Amino acid sequence: MCEILAMRSEVPFRLGQMLAIAERLDAWGDTGYGWGIAWRDLETRQVRVYKQPVSLLADPRPYAAVGDRSTHVAFLHLRSPSDPTTVGLPDTQPFLNRTGFAFAHNGYLPAHNELRPRFAGRYAGRADSEIGSLLFEDLLGETDPAAALREVHRRMGGDRANLIALFPDGRLFAYASHVGNLLCSLRDDDREVLVTSMHQTAPDVPLVQRLFPGAQDLRVLPFGEIVTWAAVAEPAVAARR
Repeated sequence: MCEILAMRSEVPFRLGQMLAIAERLDAWGDTGYGWGIAWRDLETRQVRVYKQPVSLLADPRPYAAVGDRSTHVAFLHLRSPSDPTTVGLPDTQPFLNRTGFAFAHNGYLPAHNELRPRFAGRYAGRADSEIGSLLFEDLLGETDPAAALREVHRRMGGDRANLIALFPDGRLFAYASHVGNLLCSLRDDDREVLVTSMHQTAPDVPLVQRLFPGAQDLRVLPFGEIVTWAAVAEPAVAARR
């Protein structure tokens, strides 16, 4: 099963700090078939994505590629595909959609092949997650992101689907609905954190506690809960004289 890690802070942090935590998540989980990170760029105020179809631990240059980038909000995805024949860059997450948001999924969305024909010409790979991202994109024209995530899960089925999306204004939405890899929220110093449980399904999640030994307000999200992080507050512009 894939793993997801998201962080948000009022004070910008370096992505290298997030990579260091994710290396342990990659080692302790059941991943290793691709990884990627999405973050809100401080200068362009757009979502950017870096990803590779290898494990984070096997990638020779993650720190050189993104380690010095700073952001207020980011999420990282470590892949363990439901279909091992889909290992490759087109199916590596997160997906950066044409409207500017990044999307990733942990679990399995069984109706992806049934829905796939309606997205002909818009997808590059064969994974269920990409179809989920395209459905989410279309649903945003009808409803808000939180409701759209719920609807993606309803239409695509299954009980193993943690969904996450990051928007250019810094808003992040995460939907917890995976019975086999619970999603947890916590505070780590001045950062808000979301992280999957590495397949622990009991209320006690010792691996998450080892990953964040100073965790405060650690909570396992109940099935169906949505976490919403607000847009990043832009610095005030000085008035012209």
